Amino acid sequence: MKKIFLLFVISLACVGSALAQVWVCGNIGYSSMGYHIEENGYTTDYRTHEFLLNPSIGYDVNDRYTVGLNLGYNYSYSPTSHYSVSNDFSIAPFVRYYFADWKSLKFYAEGDVVYNLSHLQNDEHQQYKRFGFAVIPGVDYAITDRIGIEATLGSLNWKRTNFKDNIKQNSWLFNVNSGLTLGLYFYL
Repeated sequence: MKKIFLLFVISLACVGSALAQVWVCGNIGYSSMGYHIEENGYTTDYRTHEFLLNPSIGYDVNDRYTVGLNLGYNYSYSPTSHYSVSNDFSIAPFVRYYFADWKSLKFYAEGDVVYNLSHLQNDEHQQYKRFGFAVIPGVDYAITDRIGIEATLGSLNWKRTNFKDNIKQNSWLFNVNSGLTLGLYFYL
């Protein structure tokens, strides 16, 4: 019995040291926005509610490189006169390069390959697929050896959108005003 227990403890120690390079992270958010439009003597009030959930898993290849996978779900609901509901799902493998390291603070650039599937329900039912690339600047701050905070601000994107009626659209987007994104990460 002691040998089995000792073997179990050694196995856990080996798995723990292998998992020390694996981390999980996530962003969760909610926003509510209202706005007022006046046009041709008519006034329309709009309100939108949005919920997002973005878990990630990463593997630190070395001190400078990480590879991983981002998953995403975004739900948007607008109960105003132009009623709409949107469900977006995404998957994005990524490579992250840490270019500056100062004590507990690390700066990085992340390259993502993104695939989205979206369904919009309003006056028309629209479904579209989106494929693209993104470069995202970010910073990690290690609170402890196992827990940290991650922040990103803006991105540079290229997207190709395919609508269900065979309409295709390409777009370049550089956005800094998309807001600050904060996440919490845990090393396993």
